Amino acid sequence: MITRRTTIFSSIAAALGLTAPAAGFEAGTQPCELKTNSVGKFATFIGDGVKASFTLKHDLGTFDIVVSVYDAEDCFHEVWTGIAPVSKDEVAVHFAVPPRAMQYRVIVIG
Repeated sequence: MITRRTTIFSSIAAALGLTAPAAGFEAGTQPCELKTNSVGKFATFIGDGVKASFTLKHDLGTFDIVVSVYDAEDCFHEVWTGIAPVSKDEVAVHFAVPPRAMQYRVIVIG
């Protein structure tokens, strides 16, 4: 199966005029590291009534993440807020107004 997929990919790449990576560069290495199909999840409640920004350590080891924030006090409706990856293991969540204690549930999948 792998050989068939590789052959199909090679045929498509050739038809599109794509070439192999330059010498010394292999898929899966920096700067564009590819992750396998394994998926992890991190979830926590945030809010303390003081801070408007939180840096969360999710330890998923990738920038390929999906972050959702839900209002724990309002039937877990999704809320829109500022989200920015800090590293492969951390993400920052920013609010305009400091959330109350445990007001939001953050879920990170990656």
